[in-house]
Amino acid sequence: MRLVHQRLEAEKGLVKRDEEASSHIYRATARREKTGKKTLSDLVEKVYAGSTMSLVLQALSSTKATREELDEVRRIIDQMGRP
Repeated sequence: MRLVHQRLEAEKGLVKRDEEASSHIYRATARREKTGKKTLSDLVEKVYAGSTMSLVLQALSSTKATREELDEVRRIIDQMGRP
């Protein structure tokens, strides 16, 4: 299963295999932020039927957020509401 996963990730361009190494060595080809955005976008589409709100509500209700995390969420929401 691991090899299948690695092969699929390599085909998506997220990792690159070092062909010169005798063992299978993979390196990231994209930055974490870019990969995270793409993965999250795919998750929203496939699991939450395109509803970002559903994802956010699920995330906030699944675990206990710290006061700092909630303050950051509020700050981001406030910024998004400004013209």
